[in-house]
Amino acid sequence: MAFLASQRGKARIEKSENNGYRYLPLTGDPLELQNDLKQLQSSGKQDANGYTASDDWFSQTNANKYPNAVVNIHKSLFTARVQHTADILISLRDGYYYGWSPFGKIVRLAATHGNALAASSNAFLMSTHRELPECVRADDARPLLKND
Repeated sequence: MAFLASQRGKARIEKSENNGYRYLPLTGDPLELQNDLKQLQSSGKQDANGYTASDDWFSQTNANKYPNAVVNIHKSLFTARVQHTADILISLRDGYYYGWSPFGKIVRLAATHGNALAASSNAFLMSTHRELPECVRADDARPLLKND
């Protein structure tokens, strides 16, 4: 389980045993997902306990301010997606970093390793030998880069 806290409120992200994810705003809405939650529920994409499949989170939120944040935040904390995962730190906006404080006097740092905003989450993928989907999750890009 991941806990989020920001000026916009507090929330929790949970993963089910069958790989569904749910976002539970406790106070406010840190990831600004209230409209998406309503859409997922009304379209039948949430199960009875409020969990939504990873693919459906991606489809619903890939153009958001925080694209695919529910799944990305959980995976960044609880999977071997990166070699050295963080214990508690996730920045949802520019202007915050954690590290050696004198370093901040030498260079201007916007964030430790980016943040959950679209500018730090999105990249482009292009090919001259195949059609690619409009949006691809980082975890799904490697097979698309192989030469056929």
